[in-house]
Amino acid sequence: MLQGPSGLALWSPAEVADGNLVRPEQLPALRETATWAERFLTSGHADLGRQGPVCPYTRPSLNRRLFHLACLDRHLEDEGVPETLLGYRDLHRQLAAELREEDRQFLTILIVLPRVDRSDPEPLNRLQARLKTDFVRNRLMIGQFHPECAEPGLWNRDFRPLHSPVPLLAIRHMVAFDLPFLQTSQQHLEAYLAAFAPAIPTAVRSRLAELATREIPAPPTGSTGQATA
Repeated sequence: MLQGPSGLALWSPAEVADGNLVRPEQLPALRETATWAERFLTSGHADLGRQGPVCPYTRPSLNRRLFHLACLDRHLEDEGVPETLLGYRDLHRQLAAELREEDRQFLTILIVLPRVDRSDPEPLNRLQARLKTDFVRNRLMIGQFHPECAEPGLWNRDFRPLHSPVPLLAIRHMVAFDLPFLQTSQQHLEAYLAAFAPAIPTAVRSRLAELATREIPAPPTGSTGQATA
């Protein structure tokens, strides 16, 4: 088990399976999520629209022991929930700083949210949208998964890659392939260009982002920014 300075705990899938370090009431949701990640995210799917696994980063993350699970056993409207999620952001950055640069893209934290209504994805969509800009500015992505998440796949608009059995938020490093998830917001596109085209002067990046986002329609409600499908 890893523990951040503010007491935030992270478990590996093996620790979740063992259960000795996890509070009993949190185990069912954590185990269900770990099983889903292992079986769904690492596998191909007939409706995916491309070859390969649903998420090409999950298996390398698991193999490198960089795949972590957390449990936020609170309601989204509870006081301090956004601040706690920003604490996980800081913990991700702390762990990433200790890794080789080529391994940082595989560092993943899934924050399981067992108290979130599994029939209504909108509160989670709104929270993710509220937090996304802050994460993107820190070269991180935060995406929501939910049993009713309507976000379509990149390669097949009828596929729902962000369906999960338990509501959760996923934190990972921004990668070059994230452009489709960031190109509809000027702020997000500026952060992307700062990360992957740093030689372009800041003023030019801002102008490019402004021009590019003028022509692109706004994403559907709850757009996640997840490099899965």
